[in-house]
Amino acid sequence: MRRLALAVLAVIIAAILFSCSKHTEHVADSIPGTTVDRIDNLAIVALSVPRFADLSAEERLACYYLNEAIKAGRTITYGQIHRRHNDIMPFLEEIALGLDYGAPQETVESYWRYVKRIWLNNGFYDLKTLEKIKPTFKAHDMTTIMFVALSNLGGRIGDVTTINYKKSWLRDSLFSPFAESQLIWRNSRGQLDYKSFPVPNFYQGLTIAEARDFKAEHPYNSLLLKDNDRNVEWVYRVGNEKIARGPYAEQLDKIIENLEKARPYLSRSQVSAVDLLSEHFITGDWDKFIAAQQILASENSPLEFITGFSDMRFDPLQTKGLWAGILGVTDHAAGKQFEDLHQAALTPIDFPGVASQQISIDLPVKTIELIDSYGPVAPRCPDYYVHSPGGGEPLQVFVFTNVIRSRVDAEQQWLGNWIRQTDSDNAVVEDLSEAFIQEAFFRVLFGNAALEAANPFRMQQSTVESAGIQMRHLTAELALLWRQLDTETRVSETGNPLNQQDYLSHVFRRMIISLIPSDTGFDLRQGSYRIMGHYLLENNLLQIDDSKGGVAFTMSDISAIRQALQDLAHLSEKLSNSTGAQRLTFLKQYCSALAALEPFNSADSMRPVNPVTEIAFMLPEVHADYNGMGGIEDVSLHYSAGFAQAMLALGGWPEEDYKDLSIPTGVEH
Repeated sequence: MRRLALAVLAVIIAAILFSCSKHTEHVADSIPGTTVDRIDNLAIVALSVPRFADLSAEERLACYYLNEAIKAGRTITYGQIHRRHNDIMPFLEEIALGLDYGAPQETVESYWRYVKRIWLNNGFYDLKTLEKIKPTFKAHDMTTIMFVALSNLGGRIGDVTTINYKKSWLRDSLFSPFAESQLIWRNSRGQLDYKSFPVPNFYQGLTIAEARDFKAEHPYNSLLLKDNDRNVEWVYRVGNEKIARGPYAEQLDKIIENLEKARPYLSRSQVSAVDLLSEHFITGDWDKFIAAQQILASENSPLEFITGFSDMRFDPLQTKGLWAGILGVTDHAAGKQFEDLHQAALTPIDFPGVASQQISIDLPVKTIELIDSYGPVAPRCPDYYVHSPGGGEPLQVFVFTNVIRSRVDAEQQWLGNWIRQTDSDNAVVEDLSEAFIQEAFFRVLFGNAALEAANPFRMQQSTVESAGIQMRHLTAELALLWRQLDTETRVSETGNPLNQQDYLSHVFRRMIISLIPSDTGFDLRQGSYRIMGHYLLENNLLQIDDSKGGVAFTMSDISAIRQALQDLAHLSEKLSNSTGAQRLTFLKQYCSALAALEPFNSADSMRPVNPVTEIAFMLPEVHADYNGMGGIEDVSLHYSAGFAQAMLALGGWPEEDYKDLSIPTGVEH
């Protein structure tokens, strides 16, 4: 009764406070959609959330508190990925704050680049490649930097003894190319080494084999460790008078507090889910967590969110959950488009490797504009996220429509004049609806392949298995293209007709982009486009001319291209049923970068950025303005001056510590 009375009172107060408030999107220095930073060959774009303006006053209050809850779990992810992260990362950040003068500019830039790369990956490891992020500066440079910061900050970063201790660990562990070089140990054949100690902080002192044999009561939300030669389970929970506290209890307590504050502004079913989540975070009861996720998956609300230990992809045993939090605004227009595409996909398709039958969705696909995310998603945001708590069947899929739009806009900006079609007077225009169609159809038709692509350990298990996954993905992409080409005219989101020629121009540009050498590697989709590009080049159906300061391409007869794609699909289907050696030979021939495009992989700041793999995002802060009585007067989106400023704010550093710093960005303002 007391909770109900407080909730009603909160709603009344909020309504009064918001009655005169404005629906604003507050901008500090950065403009949504613009590039705010460049890190090597990666661009960071301020992510716009236009649907935020559609939220009501109460929904924006819910958004604020849900964001605070999700944000409170950020250090949980850091701690789970590496045991020293929450100790060392603030130390690295504070050193960066003390480098405004006194150190060589080149060294300062290298140091900032290293810190930003850690922020981008939510820890010391690249979560795409599973490799440790290596600094480009030397150990003696680190010594110089540390003592410059010590001098500039007046000893704030610690005494000499503390600094020397941390410096030794940085040198011997974090910066060493030989220590903990991978997120998980693998043998020479690329297979998981079950006798070695994994780096992720799921098993302290246990080998993977010991962890696999342990009978855990809470297999998904617990830490396994050795205690006096005994393997014991330590459950992530706040605890109560009867249940002991566990790891990350302080963060979980803060999460519960903000979920409680969000309750008055949520739907009835979301309130039920929040109550289950709170009970789960107190007791560790996994059944409560799954029940909450099922409610949220079945709910269609203006705000969509998940929070908890739900991402199993980064445990080699696929049981331990990494903390993940996602918050977004429902994009109804994109949802309608997706449903239309779904209906179109029910038409039978006759294509090699794809059954001639109706294909339907068996789980919710939600189109949302991403507002905030902590865990393995942001800042290197994918176009979609498969929510599969407990490692079982997926409950729902989030398609981030503003992420897709931002990638398309960036490609327009950087590549519109760089790649041109020689047999057309028109620039090759990337259409948002085409980008969305690509993702939507892929999610509808080939969900299993996408799930495999989202699993980094699955991709790292063996080169033979990886080759098999790539071939299945190629078949899926070819079938998607075939379905698009099988429709003579599509209508874009703007109502303009898109014929086969326009669509193929879009596809060919994707192929050329995928053929550019990349230091960051490529994903399954790029691999498929590389194969298609090489195959069409080999058959003289695609010609590339890079002699005039850009890339020009010429397409041949559409019917010949269609036939070639079908021939490639037959070959892909045949190879999918062949030996691993045959698949590897094929991929070695067709999945390499194109040497002719090597100059476009230079460090030149004017070089076009590859939008498929080289765009990350600076997400906005959900900002609350308070009145004189301590009540929230307005909730808006706040964009920091730059990526580093946004991440320092997340780390809890006061603005006065960094607002006047000259932070290198690689972007001319």
